[in-house]
Amino acid sequence: MTYLADTSAVRRLLRGQEAPQWRATLKNGLIAICPAVESEVLQAVQSTADRMQVSTLLNSLFSWAPCPDDPWQQIIGVQHDLIKIGHNRGPGAIDILVALTAAQHRLTVLHLDNDFAAIAKVHPDIQIQQLE
Repeated sequence: MTYLADTSAVRRLLRGQEAPQWRATLKNGLIAICPAVESEVLQAVQSTADRMQVSTLLNSLFSWAPCPDDPWQQIIGVQHDLIKIGHNRGPGAIDILVALTAAQHRLTVLHLDNDFAAIAKVHPDIQIQQLE
């Protein structure tokens, strides 16, 4: 694995709206998701059958990266650091959890969300790449 996709990137990849080079990256198993992203993606399902179909699709396309155990003190720490630089209404807990998961597994966050740039300002070990 090389990348951990956030929810916005997953949605774009599932719709086939990404630049062509990302399709090969996905096919080669280099893009993972984590439980936080899967949870957000599954919020959009309409039925149990739809949920099963989406879960199967996610499992067939993406690798898996578990979230850190008990990440809440780290999340609160990042939120505190963001407040110090004026991002008091910035990234939410899920985005921070995705970023911390990526850092734990030494993955680059693949995103379409500017909140990850803010997180990277206060947590320099988080690598980010915007999906084109």
